[in-house]
Amino acid sequence: MKSLVILFSLAAVALSNAAVTITSRNFSSATVGVPILNANGTLANNAATFWSAGVLALPQNFSWTSTTATEVLSFFTPVAPTAFTGAAPRLSTTATLQGLFNAGQSGEFGNSTAPVTTFVGQRAYVLVGNNIDLDSSTEIAVFDSLSNFNAAGATGLGSQTLNVTTAAQVLFGTVLTPTQQPTLANAAFTQGVALSAVAIPETSTSLLGALGALALLRRRRN
Repeated sequence: MKSLVILFSLAAVALSNAAVTITSRNFSSATVGVPILNANGTLANNAATFWSAGVLALPQNFSWTSTTATEVLSFFTPVAPTAFTGAAPRLSTTATLQGLFNAGQSGEFGNSTAPVTTFVGQRAYVLVGNNIDLDSSTEIAVFDSLSNFNAAGATGLGSQTLNVTTAAQVLFGTVLTPTQQPTLANAAFTQGVALSAVAIPETSTSLLGALGALALLRRRRN
């Protein structure tokens, strides 16, 4: 009987502390994907750029068009705590995958830093930063994976792939036409995303701002 109780206890621990591997990728072929770019459309420096999957606890009045990278980061919780400071996943450093990532993060849903309810069933996002970790990044891009984090299996282990391969999934960042292609065979990406410190206003917002500036200039002249 005692051994049965121990087995049930171990099972409970396995279920409450779930070791998970989350694979995130921003391309699925040489033509489908959104490489990470510089403002001029060239490929980002992979050695100084990284990504992390996680959740965003956005307030009700949040607007992507009037916020900063620092504000977005303050709402972000990564899958693995080490992804937030220090050992963050890098963009690929191999020459054939510049501007691209396709790799996994290992985390544990159910510890004090990342309780199960923080992730399981919540929307999964992927953030890319311009520095060695998220804390020191001043420019970021945010992708919506269009899926929620899954629960681990009965053994307490789990895996999931987050595909962020279209420009429509870019919530924060500037979508550009690449002026440089990764050296994948037959690479021909038509869109990529440059990291942003501030989201680019929508066309209507920009137009209203321009009209307001013109009206102010006209009033000063009169």
